[in-house]
Amino acid sequence: AEARRNTYASSSTGVDNPRLLESVQMEFQKRDFFYRDIYFLGDKKFIGQEIVYQNSKPVWGMGYIGDVISKLEEKFLKEALLELSSKCRFGGTFEHIKREYKYQDKGQGNIEDFSGEEKIFVENKQIYRLSYNGGLLSK
Repeated sequence: AEARRNTYASSSTGVDNPRLLESVQMEFQKRDFFYRDIYFLGDKKFIGQEIVYQNSKPVWGMGYIGDVISKLEEKFLKEALLELSSKCRFGGTFEHIKREYKYQDKGQGNIEDFSGEEKIFVENKQIYRLSYNGGLLSK
């Protein structure tokens, strides 16, 4: 959650020379934890993965695929992710509403094993959907 707040949700720029050709790569480190988010952006969809390492060993991961949206709608998405960063995309159900925009995350499970979907609605019309799943890689 802290890593997301300090990368994509905060509009951080990606690293120079990402590991995978044509990808966007964002990273965050705190003590012995290292977070890497790598995604590919197309005209209609984007797809990616988030991995958390502890002492250079991958311990948690999440894969996702979603719809490309406008810059204004993306700004609202980032606002919702900042507001709900400790809760969303971990398997719970949450909402964030601002004027005509509504962010909705409906998931199941917990941080160890989860899946779900997030959506954005503008005036009750769905304009965005992201599917995700992930969990702990080791016990």
